[in-house]
Amino acid sequence: MPFDCTPIVEAPTKLTGVSDDRPALGINRTAGTLRPRPMPVGQASRRPESVDSTLAVLGRARELLAGDQRWCRGSFARSWFRLPVPVHSAVARRYCALGAIMRAGCELQLRVDHARSALEWQTGRAIKDWNDDPARTHAEVIAAFDAAIVAVTACIAWPIHTKAMAIPGACFGRPRHQPANPNPMSLAAAPILEPPRARQ
Repeated sequence: MPFDCTPIVEAPTKLTGVSDDRPALGINRTAGTLRPRPMPVGQASRRPESVDSTLAVLGRARELLAGDQRWCRGSFARSWFRLPVPVHSAVARRYCALGAIMRAGCELQLRVDHARSALEWQTGRAIKDWNDDPARTHAEVIAAFDAAIVAVTACIAWPIHTKAMAIPGACFGRPRHQPANPNPMSLAAAPILEPPRARQ
């Protein structure tokens, strides 16, 4: 709207040089798929037992939500009669995404913190709010679980101590005092920082 408050009635024009094949961050509603976002270094534990338990909880939660009739909104768990029930109840048959994670943790007797964080990282919102969105579909929920499983599985492939992680700031940008390095291969030749040795 110009300064004199006259409305502009022109149709929007497409910008030149901007294509429609930009990367999709999030859910493709037509296909029901979710592109997995890699987990940041500090987000997920890299210990094998933690990764295994996270994958077990996510896998079991996905199994609990396998059919469209097994997913619900507005409550962690519901019975077949759509009555809200506790997650660990024997009559619970339908689960929201977070309720399925909680039930899987109860069944497997594992912690659910990392599984919840992995799913929230993929959805970009709190799971409860994301799941209860009226536009949400069952296929999108399953796709989010699949993306979380792929992202956590990728954590296994990353070694715990790499040369890039030994240099402060190498994973998420360089520190201010470290000059930019035009040669990307010189990072491979960087020395690995060793922990201080105890005095004898």
